[in-house]
Formats: sequence, C-alpha cells, structure tokens
Amino acid sequence: MALQPENAYAALLLHMAMARAGEAADAELAANAGRLDLRKWPGAIVHFALGRTRESEVLEAAQGARSTTRREQECEAFYYLGMERLERGDITGAVAMFRGAIDTGVRHFVEYHQAEFELERLNARGK
Repeated sequence: MALQPENAYAALLLHMAMARAGEAADAELAANAGRLDLRKWPGAIVHFALGRTRESEVLEAAQGARSTTRREQECEAFYYLGMERLERGDITGAVAMFRGAIDTGVRHFVEYHQAEFELERLNARGK
C-alpha cells in the first residue's frame, strides 16, 4: 500500500490477509479506501468489504462491464465474495462463489487460481 496507495487490489488483498490473521482488517481497509477511486472497478468489491453494499450489487457491477471485461470482473467478484463468505464461516456459500469464479473460465487471472486453491484447501479439510 505504501508503494501504490491507489491500488484497490492491494487494499483488498491486505484486508483479506489481516482478517485471516485476526487483525483490524476493516479499519485498515476503511483507511485505505480514502485513497482509492471507488467509482471504477473493483470499487464495488471494496464497498462490499466495507459493508456499504450487497453481494448482488457487486455482481451487477461486474456484469455491467463491457463484454471484453465482463467475465474477468465476474471472476474477481466471485472470488472476493467467496473470501468474504469464508471469513464469515459460510463454507457452503464460499464454495458456490469459488465455483462461480472457476466457471468464468478466466484462467489468466490470479483470482481464478486462488478460487481453485481455496476449493482444494476446503476439500482437504473435508468441508
């Protein structure tokens, strides 16, 4: 964040890492959000992580993109929504979101591979 304070993806990844570590993730994301342009993608995901919007609005924002980026944004949306569900303990919902990310077929995005990883990790735990 120090190197690229306007990078929304860095803010989201830091938020997820801090949440997994049991740290004050929401406060950090709120502070970082002030430096982000939340009017453009992935602003809808940041708004959701801050509790300012619903899942359906994130998916609508992703689906409203130009056709060349729609599947990519859907992949990202499903992955980050899955991670939020996982953090809340909603394993079934997280699995559905991760599968949604994979179903986009956007193999050149890290979120696609992270969704695969999370599904494998959950399967290994017997969830």
